[in-house]
Amino acid sequence: MFHKRKGLSRVLIEIALIVIALAAVGVVYQIFSSSSSGMSSNLRASVDGYLTTSQLVLNVDNIGSIPISGVTVTLSSGTASGSLPSPISPGQQASVTFTVSGVTQGSTYKVYVTISGSGQSAEYVLTMTAQ
Repeated sequence: MFHKRKGLSRVLIEIALIVIALAAVGVVYQIFSSSSSGMSSNLRASVDGYLTTSQLVLNVDNIGSIPISGVTVTLSSGTASGSLPSPISPGQQASVTFTVSGVTQGSTYKVYVTISGSGQSAEYVLTMTAQ
């Protein structure tokens, strides 16, 4: 009358294979995402400064392990021009001055700062009120 079945049913085997496949994808994702973030961790900075109606002064402290060879800036409104005069070595700090236009005293702006060096880049967003 009743047959004793030995082994797992086909449905359970398929569910187990799907779970194993999802776990494998998660492991591969973790491996690749940690190696990508490890590359950019060598390029790090502490960035602050101030904004006036005519200039933006950034203090860039290289807290990474590779030289910073470039600093670029974009404002949420208005324009900024200028560049890093010389590379910033690890453990060193430099002030970088940008000429700005279209900035109104008392207004608040987002300042998008991109630092670069050795083929890597990192972005920072500062909120500043023009003095």
